[in-house]
Amino acid sequence: EEQGHVWVGCDVSRDMLDVANERILRDESDDEEDDESGEDDAMDEGKGKGANTTFKPKGDLMHHDMGTGLPYRPSTFDGCISISALQWLCYSNA
Repeated sequence: EEQGHVWVGCDVSRDMLDVANERILRDESDDEEDDESGEDDAMDEGKGKGANTTFKPKGDLMHHDMGTGLPYRPSTFDGCISISALQWLCYSNA
């Protein structure tokens, strides 16, 4: 994100998507509070952001069963990071 990447989060569980969305909203709220207080984010946990930099996540969450495949054309993404997800692409209930 900080390097200009766009991400997509996908899960079959609406509860897990709600947790992810809450984290996104919390992080946005924390960034706004830091901007208002004038704190230097560059020193904040080594994130490397400057004090005058406003960081907004660039991505989206979707409710989808990966067992049915992903609804994207080939070559849509330059890369993929999966946390225990790719295994479900091999299993389809259809």
